Amino acid sequence: MFKVGDKVMFGRPNGEQTLGRIEKVNQKTYKIKTLESRGTRSQYVVGSRWRVPKSLVSVAPLAWD
Repeated sequence: MFKVGDKVMFGRPNGEQTLGRIEKVNQKTYKIKTLESRGTRSQYVVGSRWRVPKSLVSVAPLAWD
């Protein structure tokens, strides 16, 4: 279980992983603000917000701190 302010990676297990910071914790999802750009076809800029299911969120590597 993560809390507000934690740095996390999110995305599908076999897909693109993106670094972000948790802004809000809901019952089934997290609201995450990206800390790096995301996407290949359509670029999502740094600072965009995503609603992500808890199952797709993992701990960010220590190298990102």
